[in-house]
Amino acid sequence: NQIKCMEEELETSLFYRGPNTMILTESGELVYRYACRVLSLVNSAVNELKDQNNALETINLYVETCPLTFPKIIKGFKELYPHVSWNLIQNLKQFNGKDSSCNLLLYASDEKLDLPNNITLFEEECLIGVSAKNPLASQKEVRLADLAQFPFIQRSSLSVDFNAFLNRKLEKAHFHPVSYDCCDHSITLNEMIAQDMGIAFLPWLTWFHYNDPQIALIRVPELNIVRYINISWEPDQYLSKNARAFITYTQEFFARLTEAR
Repeated sequence: NQIKCMEEELETSLFYRGPNTMILTESGELVYRYACRVLSLVNSAVNELKDQNNALETINLYVETCPLTFPKIIKGFKELYPHVSWNLIQNLKQFNGKDSSCNLLLYASDEKLDLPNNITLFEEECLIGVSAKNPLASQKEVRLADLAQFPFIQRSSLSVDFNAFLNRKLEKAHFHPVSYDCCDHSITLNEMIAQDMGIAFLPWLTWFHYNDPQIALIRVPELNIVRYINISWEPDQYLSKNARAFITYTQEFFARLTEAR
């Protein structure tokens, strides 16, 4: 009845109605977009009032990338802000901020983004990781043809932050790795490479294997795979004092990582 009254007031249909379904019309999509913005503003007003009373101490962080890095970031942040609690979300699916209560999103892209609600924290090469026992381990650079004989450990479509742009690079180079294994778990993948079970493309610094004596990282100039680590938030969403402090802290963390490079 409420929907029908709204349609009468707006003088338009908001849904296509079937025997067992209702689908938004073009007008319905428009109203839905505005409704999301209204609800987001209401939620922001509530959060800002809570923040003024120091009652907003939980940060909801959706993490798509840097599985070995963000625990170090959070540990350092909690040493400075011990009162802040965390809700870390890793659903292994594409993030949609409008369907989530997340304050911040940590993710990777293959292009540097210039958006008002996005900060690029870090630019990182992706190199080929091989076991120290591998005959290629002593080389600083290799060609794709040198890799063709070795089995690859690849990621599945679940690795949303890395798999898509890596595959685009490989397709463009007309390189199709011989894949014997598939692994999405970072620590397991590192160990499989260290044990000489296969080779894989790895981010240079954020997976912290650059100082692992069991793994050698080698450049592949033909590909020149670079990714960007970003932190973003919904443009209409209120950011708490703690969330803003966390953004500043992550910028400082990745600045230190850049210096270490």
